Amino acid sequence: MPNIRLVPSSSTRMVSLLPVPALQALLQPVVLRSENLGPGQGFAEHTHRWNQFVYATAGTLLVTVAHARYVITPEQAIWIPTGTRHATHALHGAAFRNLYVDDAPDLGLPAVCTSYAVSPLMRALIVELEQAAGRQEDAAYLHTLHAMLRAQLQRLPQLQLHLPWPHSPRLRQMCEALYARPCARCARRYTPAPPTRAACTIGGRRWACPPAPWRGTSRRKRVPPCGSGASSCACCWRWNG
Repeated sequence: MPNIRLVPSSSTRMVSLLPVPALQALLQPVVLRSENLGPGQGFAEHTHRWNQFVYATAGTLLVTVAHARYVITPEQAIWIPTGTRHATHALHGAAFRNLYVDDAPDLGLPAVCTSYAVSPLMRALIVELEQAAGRQEDAAYLHTLHAMLRAQLQRLPQLQLHLPWPHSPRLRQMCEALYARPCARCARRYTPAPPTRAACTIGGRRWACPPAPWRGTSRRKRVPPCGSGASSCACCWRWNG
């Protein structure tokens, strides 16, 4: 039974932390790390002494690196260079199929975190590498798979998918509050109304809400943008200072 503990993530959502594999060295140029993650399960911030290709054949992963976040589906992956601090967890469960890649002189891949579009061939090679381990294929065939995976890594198209996370502690606190408790009703379009100054709380501070809209036509009742009363709404941004 793995050692699992529940902790708040940096975004204040609960995450089930799993132990990071205690590998000391890579025995092959490419090593597959395969694990099925449940909703919210993942790995706390850590580093590796090798490169990492974060990928899931099913489900959605959230990868946090420094001041950026990447949400990836089976059509995308994240390249994480050696020594880069990062955390990964599954939003709603994921078939985590991660590649560890050694630092070969001719690797030719970026020295910064990079998102990639995963080709059907790349996905098929990752699946085949997992199945080949179960079949106990010979070393020559595995060597061919490793060479093909490295060649595909060098040919995948790069993407710009990351969400920048603010450096300012105050703005970061606000963004984490919004991420932790989004209000879907704020996305609705309301008919503008005369301004009111409702208040909401974000990160322990009181902020003034945007002008409250008119809701409906019969009662003509003015409500805060999220319709929640605004006593502790984390989805209203500061309005006019």
